[in-house]
Amino acid sequence: MTTYSGNQYGDRRLYVFDRTSGTGGTQANFIKTIPVDLPNMAGATSAYVFAGGKTYGSTGELLPFLSNKLYENFARTEQSTLTSLDNTGGITSTVVNFTPDPRSHIGIFITGDATGFTGHHMDEIEIQANDGNTYGAFLGRLVFGEESPILGTTSGILELLSYGLSGSTDPSTLYAISAGKTLLNKTNGSPGVVAQTEVIKFIDIDAYKEGIKGQAAAASEGSGALVGLTIGDGVGRVVFFQKNNKETVDFVSTLLPAFAHGGSGISGCDNRQENIFTIHAGTTGTVNDVPTDGKDAIWGITFNAVTGGTIANTSEFEEFAHNVIHLHTKTLSDKQGTARDIRNAHSIRDVDDIAF
Repeated sequence: MTTYSGNQYGDRRLYVFDRTSGTGGTQANFIKTIPVDLPNMAGATSAYVFAGGKTYGSTGELLPFLSNKLYENFARTEQSTLTSLDNTGGITSTVVNFTPDPRSHIGIFITGDATGFTGHHMDEIEIQANDGNTYGAFLGRLVFGEESPILGTTSGILELLSYGLSGSTDPSTLYAISAGKTLLNKTNGSPGVVAQTEVIKFIDIDAYKEGIKGQAAAASEGSGALVGLTIGDGVGRVVFFQKNNKETVDFVSTLLPAFAHGGSGISGCDNRQENIFTIHAGTTGTVNDVPTDGKDAIWGITFNAVTGGTIANTSEFEEFAHNVIHLHTKTLSDKQGTARDIRNAHSIRDVDDIAF
């Protein structure tokens, strides 16, 4: 049995569910998302309760609710009227607003509850598809006829999140599930049967992909993040600079060609420029001494522009410039590769499995 452990990448939030006022078979009414202190999730259990969620004893129990913030964009609110008899025999009607788990990607029609299929929010589900594959998912919501009059008494809707098969998936058969195919709640062992071929899609996967591509691009660029390098042969200094900072990349890209192959760096002069000062880097002995946001850091460093590089016949400045450019080039390559992987992914599970 697999437990959903949440998205591992991107802009993640805790999804808070109120289990006391929800309607529907799974009683999971979405309230909102809250930020979480990753990776340790310090204070998350208290924050979850404060936000209106259920009390959990450990942060590990909250992992099923740790997901990308993008899913919040697909939240949908439903309204239903609950009727009941009061003590005098009269009928009381109550209007209830309910927001199902916004992470639910698809809905599948299954046979009525007389078959014995049961489930709770976030149970692991397996479904047989027409292509012979067994696709995995997790239960977002289970609704039978008593909660939705349009279903009648012979069928229900199984809303599923993280639907797919890790690895390559044929998009032409991903959602092809015929009536009579079986499904299984692996968490409690109850079986079920698909009632009809129609599959409801609650999340537009292309829109979700675009959002993930934006997050991946931002993560690869690492705006403002500091990088530490040891520059120089033998008596190297630890130098720090902002990763992928446009001004830094432009600065070294402009000056480096003048020093290639022993060039002087000064047009029209016989002697080579000995030093280059730049405010785009700094040094403190160890990069750990510098706050990650650069606050209070001493910027500005002078590089030897003649010798001192770790590669033969290069200077400290050339070594620094090559490192800046190579790191930036790798970032661009990684960004393009991740964007390609996201574009080529077919199931929403495949998208969420892509590391960035």
